[in-house]
Amino acid sequence: MDEVTNFTLETDARVEHADDGTKMFKLTVVPRDGEPYQVDVEPRAFNSRDRFENEVVTGFSTWFRGHKKALTDLRELVAAQESEVLEGTELMGLNEDADEFVTPSGTLNEDGWMDEPETVHVERGVDVERKWSLSPDDDLNKNDVDEVLRLLPEIRPTDRYLTVLGWFYAAPLEPRFLEEWTGEYPLLSITGDTGAGKTSTLSVLWRAFGMGDEPLNMDMSPFSQLASFSSSCGVPVWFDEYRPADVNPRRVDKFHDLCRKTTRGATDSRGNADRTTDTYRIKSPVVVSGEQQFQDAALRRRSVLVHFQTGVADEGTDTRRAYAQLVGESFEEEDGAVCYPEPSDLRAHAYEYYTWLLGQDADTVEELWRGANEDVKEVLERHNVGGLDGSERTALAVTLFGMRLYQCFAEERGVSVPIDADAVDDEVEDSLLHAATNATGGEGRRRSHLDDFVELVGYAAADGYLEEDEHYTLIRDGEVLRFNLSRAYPKVRQYHRDHDLTTSLFEVSEYRNRLKDAADNGYVETVSQNTPPINRAVGVYLEEAGEVVDIDSSMFGGGVDLPPQHDVPLNTLEEGDTTTVTVEVWDERDMESDNVAQVGTLEDATGRVDFVVWDNGDETPTLHPETTYRLEGVTVGTYDDALQVQIDDRTEVEEVARGTGWLTPEDAGDNERLIESPQLVVLEELRDDEGFGEDELVERVEERGVDEEDAEATVETLLTEGVILRNNGLRLA
Repeated sequence: MDEVTNFTLETDARVEHADDGTKMFKLTVVPRDGEPYQVDVEPRAFNSRDRFENEVVTGFSTWFRGHKKALTDLRELVAAQESEVLEGTELMGLNEDADEFVTPSGTLNEDGWMDEPETVHVERGVDVERKWSLSPDDDLNKNDVDEVLRLLPEIRPTDRYLTVLGWFYAAPLEPRFLEEWTGEYPLLSITGDTGAGKTSTLSVLWRAFGMGDEPLNMDMSPFSQLASFSSSCGVPVWFDEYRPADVNPRRVDKFHDLCRKTTRGATDSRGNADRTTDTYRIKSPVVVSGEQQFQDAALRRRSVLVHFQTGVADEGTDTRRAYAQLVGESFEEEDGAVCYPEPSDLRAHAYEYYTWLLGQDADTVEELWRGANEDVKEVLERHNVGGLDGSERTALAVTLFGMRLYQCFAEERGVSVPIDADAVDDEVEDSLLHAATNATGGEGRRRSHLDDFVELVGYAAADGYLEEDEHYTLIRDGEVLRFNLSRAYPKVRQYHRDHDLTTSLFEVSEYRNRLKDAADNGYVETVSQNTPPINRAVGVYLEEAGEVVDIDSSMFGGGVDLPPQHDVPLNTLEEGDTTTVTVEVWDERDMESDNVAQVGTLEDATGRVDFVVWDNGDETPTLHPETTYRLEGVTVGTYDDALQVQIDDRTEVEEVARGTGWLTPEDAGDNERLIESPQLVVLEELRDDEGFGEDELVERVEERGVDEEDAEATVETLLTEGVILRNNGLRLA
């Protein structure tokens, strides 16, 4: 008999998911040569060789040479082995009964690591799991925990930090907020200039709650974003360097969508190449830090908003000394003496806090929450803070609740803490008021719906939805924006719809009324002024508006003729995208499958990508070779590790002319349309060239009839967007 593997499979446990009933095996793979390793797989991993090799045959020396029958035999072998049946979850945090805390390294109860837990973690191999730092094998210095509790509130000025501390202490109880108490748990948004200590402070807190010190970044693929947001139900998930202007807009939109969903424990789905769909529960408690705050009104309402100041951790300050003692950095005492402390074991704090929390009476904890909620209302009333909605008040109450959990934990250990959250002392109250002020827009000014609309005007112009001298114009050396409200409104509405924003959008007449109300103060320059060439227009002082919303003159630069955002070039596609492409059918191939109607290759001016048309009976479209189409609503997946455009019954197929979107015009060398679309000139010049410098490219574009300014701007923009950097040979030298 031929040998089909060089390893054996041992079934450690059968696992049934608590969320959806999905069944899995926990297997140990034992290679003939090499170290054993563990995998968590669904039974369908044995349905195909590709899936089996991707999910099971992952060791350095393992191999599989069998076919379908061998996989069936292996599945029967695995299923026949005696093993315990466990409840499984892919989420780090409290289990369904709230008496166990599930982690990638094992499961905790109030007595510590469990030998026989009821719930186990099912690994997916995502980055967040790898950042978990606690393990049953750790030699923790539990004597450090009291010192950590004493120092944690002192590493930053309390007025802009205690709400952050409280949010972290409340996060492990997020499932109770979502399912029992409020139906929501807020995001934590921390902003501050470079050098304000955002990353260093959050690194300490993340480690103090069981994670590593390297945060996540929002600039990841849509699937990686989805995996991160669906990885936890109590362990904080931290994204640093929030700079949406530097990230692909589609990734930004997806990130914001997941941020909204995670605050209320919503779900998100991802389609697979075999036309099945995986559903994910989005419920991670999420921290976002960076120099820019959320601009989306719905995200701001669902966030604890804190702004860190610079200079608070300078040498010689009390906050610097407290921070240095925690992390083991040198510092100066008040008398000038230099100290070199040993770092505190922050992981020991995580272990002790999670086990302590698991031992608390559920009714007592709920009573603590109810009291915090009432006390926040009293603070807001006493200081005459109005304009906060229910989500914003809940966010503040969550932080006070967390401060009280911290205080209870510390005092039970006999640690004297520097705050009194029970009595809502001055430090605690100041921190709540700082966060409340941020929620109302600063200095008590509430962001209005007019503010939201003016900000949308800027975003729509920056993305090419509004055109200079048709919808808007700049006057007084760019200090004042004038825009025709009637002409601009439909385009702004389209931008709002295309980006799936939750900001409220009213009828145009409502904005006219709000502009009249704001005309005597603020940033409104005029409500209606004849402004050639756009006729009657609204005026906005951009500098004054920029103090309230995200808008400036750079959003209205104009001059670069890029395709509409909803038509994307093939070489920018990423797995998980749902988008629109303008393409030519380059070829088609035979494919034997009951589900597949057609396969082949698509091409536009930036490259080629394979496609598949799923069989949908009479509704199945047919794409013809050498024909050009706009395909709206395609899904981007993978097949044999290569990107694949997937077309199904939800895809709108429209035959279009060459030159549409990212299609090169017919007879491009002589076609005057190129002069109107400089980006197509660039792509046509690159099509048959092996590569040359940017300056030479600009010159060759100018030779096609494009003026120097447009040529330079187009080349620079396309380089910035990455459109011509990879394209089967279309490249710069």
